[in-house]
Amino acid sequence: MIDGTFLVSEFSLTGNTSILFILNVLVFIYCFIGLAIICDTFLILSLETLCVRWHLREDVAGATFMALGSAAPEIIVNALSTFEATDPDNSKTTNLGVGAIMGSGCIAFTFIPGLCALAADSSQPLQLKRRPLLRDITTYSIALFSLCYFFRDSKISLFESRCFFNCNSQVCYYKRACLR
Repeated sequence: MIDGTFLVSEFSLTGNTSILFILNVLVFIYCFIGLAIICDTFLILSLETLCVRWHLREDVAGATFMALGSAAPEIIVNALSTFEATDPDNSKTTNLGVGAIMGSGCIAFTFIPGLCALAADSSQPLQLKRRPLLRDITTYSIALFSLCYFFRDSKISLFESRCFFNCNSQVCYYKRACLR
């Protein structure tokens, strides 16, 4: 990348696209196999070590650290886009943060649980605890509605950001109190 423009590679889409498609699929499969090997080798042992050191249940640690790991790329992208938008020398504005937050929330709270339910063993009903499910649905709904309400003027003030921070802090405190 030079001066914000991408150089045209020698693999342009004007040529034989079926070969490029097959190459992309093979690279994609290779990456997933590599990721599976790395996770089996290091991630499970790391989670078990964290559970022992911090006295966490394995399901809580797994869900927490997997959520953090899956959200890490979008956290970085949102942080960088936020700093770019607040740069006084930069005249561009960005809407990337809101779209990423809304999109990842929809995927995390609808698509992933739906896939988990479909992948569950059909001979046994899926047992869900009511309180954590109700807590998560309620807090996500409140956060989503308050985000829509706070964005009515297309700006987030310091007071509104403090409201979000306080609500998240209270949810974390409540979750920690429930685990004791």
